Amino acid sequence: MTINTTGMPATDGSAYLTLTETADELRVSLRTVRRIIAAGHLPAFRLAGHRGVRVRRADLDQAVRPIPSAAVAHDRRVMS
Repeated sequence: MTINTTGMPATDGSAYLTLTETADELRVSLRTVRRIIAAGHLPAFRLAGHRGVRVRRADLDQAVRPIPSAAVAHDRRVMS
C-alpha cells in the first residue's frame, strides 16, 4: 500500500491531489506547479479550514494535452 503526503492511503482514482502529488504526476518541481496555477492554467482549491491546496485530477488530466508533432501536422497538410 502506498501512502501519500497527507498520510492517507493513495488511491489511483483520487479526486484531489496535493501539489506535491501533482508535481510528481507531471514530473516537474513543486515551484513549477505553483507557477502553472498562478498563471491560471490549472485550477486549484484550498480546503476550508486547511492550509493545503489541492488539484482535481480531472482538471490535471484536462490541462495535459498532447502537442501534435511536425510529422502529424505534415500528414494533415498532405491529406487536405
